Amino acid sequence: MNEKENIITNVNNFRTQYAWHQEDENVYREMIQMQLNEKDNVPHHKKALFELVSIAVESGARHILDLGCGAADMSRWMGENVTYTGSDLPHIIDNVANVYAPGQNYIKCDVITDNISFIGDYDLVVTNALLDVLDMPTLTLEKILFRNPKYFILHRQLVDFDEDKSTMVQTSRFSMLNTYGGHPTPSSVIHVWSLNWMIRTFGYKAIKGWQLDGNDTGKKIKNMTYLFGLDDNMKWDGKGEHLDDNGNPYKDRDGKAMRKKDNGDMIYE
Repeated sequence: MNEKENIITNVNNFRTQYAWHQEDENVYREMIQMQLNEKDNVPHHKKALFELVSIAVESGARHILDLGCGAADMSRWMGENVTYTGSDLPHIIDNVANVYAPGQNYIKCDVITDNISFIGDYDLVVTNALLDVLDMPTLTLEKILFRNPKYFILHRQLVDFDEDKSTMVQTSRFSMLNTYGGHPTPSSVIHVWSLNWMIRTFGYKAIKGWQLDGNDTGKKIKNMTYLFGLDDNMKWDGKGEHLDDNGNPYKDRDGKAMRKKDNGDMIYE
């Protein structure tokens, strides 16, 4: 086994310790109980998510994918003019989603290791407190945006707004917290510079976003929610370049054209 394979094996072994990967009745019970507790006292973050979904639906979104759906609570307030599909790890679908919200459409999937090309079948993809519990959030975000859903909601994500890029060694970082069943789970932070870069790279613009109340973990780290949509002025051609309506490479505000090199790096020319 070479060095790269050793690293991958060690990471995957470590990842199996996370709460989401535990086939534990305590995990299932606590996930369902949390949704039951919120029925009579709907939290602010859930109202914010409802507002963003409503904006996307009013703008034409009809096929909604709830990626990392957990108990699939979203399915309980979907209108008749939309279709809902939840996706999560197989044992979460079997023991949480199908118990709390039976009869819905579900896809069993690990967003980190599995092929998620099915995302292309949906015009609104929702990640509700998903990327913030992954140890490689930006990689997963790239996999999602590469499939170019028309609308994308990033909900309950910790974002670092430190403007000093010289101190930013990583595009994201995480610490460990104990969550469901007392098992550890990553708490990941994405730097706003990295988020903006990736959104622009895949041709999106922010439609609406704001800070969720009472969830700061520091002066420059805020719990955010965003609705992104494909920018009509930025066309992703599948080869790595942004093209404007005239078929020319998209240019930033300084007039520099953005292009993707063979190694995947985005550069300005």
